[in-house]
Parts: sequence; structure tokens; C-alpha cells
Amino acid sequence: MITAGSSEADAPWWTRAYNSTKSLIMVRKTDRSANEAGDSQNMAEDMDSVIARAHQMLARFDLKSSLSLLKQLPQNIQETLDIWIMQAEIYLRAGDELDQIESLIAAYYLESQSPENKDNGSKNRETAL
Repeated sequence: MITAGSSEADAPWWTRAYNSTKSLIMVRKTDRSANEAGDSQNMAEDMDSVIARAHQMLARFDLKSSLSLLKQLPQNIQETLDIWIMQAEIYLRAGDELDQIESLIAAYYLESQSPENKDNGSKNRETAL
């Protein structure tokens, strides 16, 4: 008698769900003990740790800290992230510029609302009449 091999379609739903999602999750070590040696395996763990911490910072909307952390990676890794790093720096600079513009507008508005300026404005209007 010939039996058919088990196919993915015949597997229980939880097996199919597990098989379809297992490639979506990556577990990274985020901290190291102080006595580990600096071999290539540990270097890879260090990079994974840095990337995991940067990801955590991004999840907290802390772009500035995440960017400074990613700049600590080796140059060859940073080359891969060049476009992202450039866009993040532009975003941060734009935020700084917007903060400065907002401060200038607030200062101008407060200056125009001060009692001295209101008195000068009414005197100028009276002399014009």
C-alpha cells in the first residue's frame, strides 16, 4: 500500500501558523557579560546588541539617541545605513529649525503684545489723526 507524504496543507492550523511566522521574529542578545573575549562571534553579538538598543530607542521615539548609537557601529556597517542616517540627521535638523522659528514667532508675538508697544501704537494712531 502506498501512503501519501504529509503536506503542509494537511498540518494542523497552529503548525501552519508557526511555520509561516517563524521567519518574522529575530531574537538578539542585548547585553554582554564583561568577561567575554573580543572574537568575531562577540563582535557580531555587539552589533546585534547595538542594533537592538537602537531599535528600542526608536520605539520610544528617541531618534537622537538611536542615531548616536548607530554611529558607533563599524564604518562598513554605517555605509549600509548611510541613507537612513542622512535622513535621520535631516529630520533632526528640521526639528531644530522649526523649534527656532517657533521661538522667534513667539518672541515677536509677545513683543507686539507688550504694553509699551500698545501705547506706542495708540500714540502713533492719535498723531496720524
